[in-house]
Amino acid sequence: MKRTNKTTKVSLAGLILLLLFVSVLLPGLAERVDADVINLNFVSFATGVDAGPQDGIFDSFTILNLGSVNNNGYTSFRTAFEFSLVDLPSGSRINSANLSVVLSNFEGTRSIEVHGYAGDGNVQLGDFALNRLVDTTSADASGTQTYIFDVTSFVANLVRNGDTFAGFNIREEPTNVSNFVVMVIAFCGLSIDYSMAQMVDVDIDIKPKSFPNSVNPGSKGVIPVAILTTDTFDATTLDPTTVFFGITGTEATLVHAALEDFDLDGDTDLILHFNTQATGIQCGDTSATLIGETFNGQIIQGADSINTVGCK
Repeated sequence: MKRTNKTTKVSLAGLILLLLFVSVLLPGLAERVDADVINLNFVSFATGVDAGPQDGIFDSFTILNLGSVNNNGYTSFRTAFEFSLVDLPSGSRINSANLSVVLSNFEGTRSIEVHGYAGDGNVQLGDFALNRLVDTTSADASGTQTYIFDVTSFVANLVRNGDTFAGFNIREEPTNVSNFVVMVIAFCGLSIDYSMAQMVDVDIDIKPKSFPNSVNPGSKGVIPVAILTTDTFDATTLDPTTVFFGITGTEATLVHAALEDFDLDGDTDLILHFNTQATGIQCGDTSATLIGETFNGQIIQGADSINTVGCK
C-alpha cells in the first residue's frame, strides 16, 4: 500500500532567527492560545553523530553541528527534541498534534523521517537510534522551509499511557550518497489541540465473584475485571483497545477480553484481564481504577476495592 504523506510545508522568511532565539532562551515554555490549544517549546534538544562507517550506534553528541540532519551512507547526523506534556490537563483528549520543523536544505531533494519515542526530559545518545516512524516528507532545495508533521496518533498514545515527555528524532532516510551539504534545523515546536471530555463513572468488579478482592502484587498471573452493563451504561460499547487498569488507571494494558452475561441479569457484560505486575499495585493499596473510551469517544472510569496479600 502506498503511504499517504500527511506533511505540508509553508514558506517562512525573517521570523526564523527570532523563533530560534526565543526557543533557546525559553525552553519548555507552554503558551496557551485558547482553552483547547497548547503550543510547546522543547525542553531538551541535541544532535548525535554515527561516525563513519555507520554501524547504527550513535557515538557522541556534537555541538559544532547542532541541529544537523544528514545521511550520506558513511556518517549520519540526527537531531532529537523532547517536549514536556505535563501542561496538558488530566483527562485530555487529543484531537490533533503537529510538529513544526524549520529546516534548511540547499541541495537536491531529500527524504526526512520523524521517529517518536517516550522521552525523559533529556535527549540521550540512545534516543537517536530509536525507530518508530511517525511521519515523513521530502525536502526540496528551496532553502529554509517550515515542515508540518502529523504526530496526532503518537502523542495521543503517549497521553493515554501516562507518559510525560514526547521525544522525536529527525533523520534523513533513506541514505543519500550524492549529498554534500548538511541540512540544518533552526526551530522545532509542538502544537496540540485537545478537548476535555467528561468522564462517565461505570460499575466494575475486580476479581468477579470473590470478596475481598485479594491481589498479590508479586503474582505473575492476571487480574480479571468485569465491566457491568447497567441501565445507564452498555459495556459492549467500550473499546477494549483503549482500556488501562491499575492504581491510577493508566498502568496496565489489556491482555484478554470476552463478552458474557457475568451477573446473569440478561444483558452482556465485558470481562477484561490484565497482567498483575503491570498494574503498579503495591502492598497496602486499597483500590484500583480502570479508564477507557467507548467506540464513540466517551471516556469512562470505574474503581473497586482491593486487598493486597502475599506481603511481608
